[in-house]
Amino acid sequence: MERSKSLFGTWTKVESSSLEGIGGVEGPTSYKLNSDDASEDTWCVLLDHFGGSGYAPVVTTDLAKGEFKKPSSYNLPKAPRH
Repeated sequence: MERSKSLFGTWTKVESSSLEGIGGVEGPTSYKLNSDDASEDTWCVLLDHFGGSGYAPVVTTDLAKGEFKKPSSYNLPKAPRH
């Protein structure tokens, strides 16, 4: 994962021990949860585990820190694709 203050800016790697070892993912999609779905500002990143279990979410309240947690429960459409 990398971050920048602008699309054409300088990109720097975000160290994320919570994402290390996940491997075999592609097509990440991120979005901010609606205020009625979370008690504080929360971001979700969907990761597609290709050749495996398919999409699974991880969430964080601070994208810059790179500390993600897998929700204890979630409900996705059948076979979502990017």
